[in-house]
Amino acid sequence: MLLYASESEMKADPAYDKPWLAPKSSLRLSLNGQWKFNWSPKPADRPKDFYKPGFDVSQWKEIPVPSCWEMQGYGTPIYTNVTYPFRNQPPFITVQEGYTVEKEPNAVGSYRRTINVPAEWEGREIYLHFNGIYSAAYVWVNGKKVGYTQGANNDTEFDVTKYLKPGTENLVCVEVYRWSDGSYIEDQDMFRMSGIHREVYLEARQKIHTHDVYLTSSFGRGMQRGRMNMQLEVKNSGAKAQSIKAEVELIGPDGKVVQTAIVGQTEPLKKGETAKLVLSMDVNNPQLWTAETPNLYTVNVNVGGDISTQKFGFRKIENRDGRIYINNKRVLFKGTNRHDTHPVYGKAVPLESMERDVLLMKQFNVNTIRTSHYPNDPRLYALCDYYGIYMMDEADLECHGNHKLSRMASWQAQYVDRQVRMVLRDRNHPAIIFWSMGNESGGGDNFVACKKAIQELDSRFIHYEGMNEVADMDSRMYPSVQSAMQTDRDESKQGRPFFLCEYAHAMGNAIGNLKEYWDYIEFESKRMIGGCIWDWVDQSLCKWGEPTDRMYYGGAFGDYPNDGDFSCNGIVTADRQITPKIWEVKAVYQYVDFAPAVNNKLRIRNRYAFISLDDFQLHYSLLRDGQTIKSGIVSLPTIEAGDS
Repeated sequence: MLLYASESEMKADPAYDKPWLAPKSSLRLSLNGQWKFNWSPKPADRPKDFYKPGFDVSQWKEIPVPSCWEMQGYGTPIYTNVTYPFRNQPPFITVQEGYTVEKEPNAVGSYRRTINVPAEWEGREIYLHFNGIYSAAYVWVNGKKVGYTQGANNDTEFDVTKYLKPGTENLVCVEVYRWSDGSYIEDQDMFRMSGIHREVYLEARQKIHTHDVYLTSSFGRGMQRGRMNMQLEVKNSGAKAQSIKAEVELIGPDGKVVQTAIVGQTEPLKKGETAKLVLSMDVNNPQLWTAETPNLYTVNVNVGGDISTQKFGFRKIENRDGRIYINNKRVLFKGTNRHDTHPVYGKAVPLESMERDVLLMKQFNVNTIRTSHYPNDPRLYALCDYYGIYMMDEADLECHGNHKLSRMASWQAQYVDRQVRMVLRDRNHPAIIFWSMGNESGGGDNFVACKKAIQELDSRFIHYEGMNEVADMDSRMYPSVQSAMQTDRDESKQGRPFFLCEYAHAMGNAIGNLKEYWDYIEFESKRMIGGCIWDWVDQSLCKWGEPTDRMYYGGAFGDYPNDGDFSCNGIVTADRQITPKIWEVKAVYQYVDFAPAVNNKLRIRNRYAFISLDDFQLHYSLLRDGQTIKSGIVSLPTIEAGDS
C-alpha cells in the first residue's frame, strides 16, 4: 500500500502503475544509502554507547543499506543446510568447537545515520519501517530506545513520532545481532548472512489515517458479476475524538474509473481507537486475474486528503474434488522454489535481478513460485501480480536441525507471529494462491495454532509438508514418480489436492525425471496439482574484493560447518545465465505442443487454461540432410484453451 498527499502526486508517480518501483511521495523518506558502520565479532566488543548523539563515529567506515555485511567484507558467510551454525542448545546462542562461531560468536553491526525530516511533517504520525533485518535488532532515534525486532524476513515498523523532530536533523541508530533465539527457526538451506538486508523508510501519516486495508473478491453465479469486498481499518492517533469518512475509488485495468463510494461512521472515533469499515462494489463482467491474464484493478482510499493506493485482482480459487480451479478452470502449478539470493549482494537482491527472475520464468513456462523458505522481498510480489506468476507464500519458519521446537508451547507465540506478519503484509496480492506455514520443521501443536491464526485473517488454502494432517492439502518432497502415483491414488486421501513442494532436485532425483512426473500429473493424476523444482537459482557467492565472475560455494569462505556445493542447485546460475536444465524445464512445462495428424497435417494443442493462441505465431523450418531448404512464419488459427 503506497501513501500520497494528493491525487495529483499519486498519479504522477511511475510507482502508481508499477508499485515495485521506489515511490516518489512527499509522505515517504527513504533511508536507503550509506550509513556509518561498525562491526564487532562478539557482543562484548560492540560500542555500547554508539546510539548517543555525542558519540564520535568520525573514524567509522560506511556501509550501504540495504546490504548483507558479509558481502561488504565483514565476517563470514556460512552455508549450511540442516546443521545449526552454533551449538544446538535453544534458545541460547553458544559456541560450538571447530565452528566459525568460535571466532565470531555473535557478530554485532552498529549502524548510524542522520536524516533531515521535512518540516511539513509536523503534526503527523511518523513511522520507521524496515522490510527485513537478519536476525534481530534494537532501534534508537535521537538517543532514545524505540524498540526491538526479530524475524529476519518480516516487515516491522515503529511509531517514532515522539522521538523525531521535523524540520531538523535527526539521528537513527540500529544495533543488529547476527544470531538470536529466532535463528533456531531460520534454519533454511542457504548461506547465512546478516544485516539490514531490505529497504528502510519513514512514512508520515495524518492523525486520522488508514491503518489497514483488506481486499477480497467474490462472485455470483458464473463469473459475470464480481464483487470487490473491502475491510478498512481507520485509526485515530490524535488527541481529539473525530468522525471518520473514507472515499474509495475503483479503477479498471484501462485506467478508467469503474466505481466510487463513501464509507464512514458518525460516532466519533476516540484517541487510539481503530474503526473497521466494510464496503462492497459490484462489477459486471470484471476482467479477471490469472497468471495468464494478469488484469489488475487499482483501489484508491482517501482519508482526510491522504490517499493510499494498491492493486487488486478479481479471481476465485476453489478445490473441486482434489483439483484446484481458478476462475472455474483447472490450473496446474508448474513451479520452482526461489531464494532471495544474488552472487554479489547476497540476500539484498537488487530490483533488476528480481525482475529478471520473473521475466525468465515467464519465458521458460514457469508459472509458480514457492517463496522458499520465508516471505521474499515485497517488490517481488508486485512483479508477480503484474506479469502473472502464481505464488505459494511461505512463512519464515524452519527448525530443520531441531524439530522438537514445533512441539514446545514456549515457542508457539513466535511461530504464530511469523504467520500473522506474513499474511497481514501480503494478503492483498492476487498472485498468492496458497499460504505455507514453513518448511521442514516436523509436526506439533504449534502448527495447529499457526493454521488457526492464518484462518482468522484469510481464507486461502494452507500448505505445510511437514504435517499434512493440519494443512488443507497433501504435500511431499522428492518422491519417485512411482511413489507419487501411489500417493495420488490413495483412496483415503481423495478430495485433497496433492502438491510436490520440492521435486526434480537439480542435484538429486534429477531434472531428467521431469517429463515422467508431468506426463502423469497432467494427463493421468486424480488430485495432483503440480510442483516446484528445487530450485531456481544457484546460491553461489562472490568474495569481497574479487572479480564478480568468480563465484564460490559453501566452504570456500572458511565457513564451518558447511554443505559444500549443495548450495548450487539452480536451474539458472547465480548470475541468472541460461543452462540446459532450464531449456528442459521449458520443454516439459510447455503450453503448446505438436503431434502429426492424418493427411499430412500437424495437430497443435493449446494447454493453457485461459488464453487462446490467436496472438501466437508458428515459426517453422524444413531441413534436408541438416540443411534448411525452407522456413517461414504462420499465424495460428483460433485455438481456445484446452482445444486443438
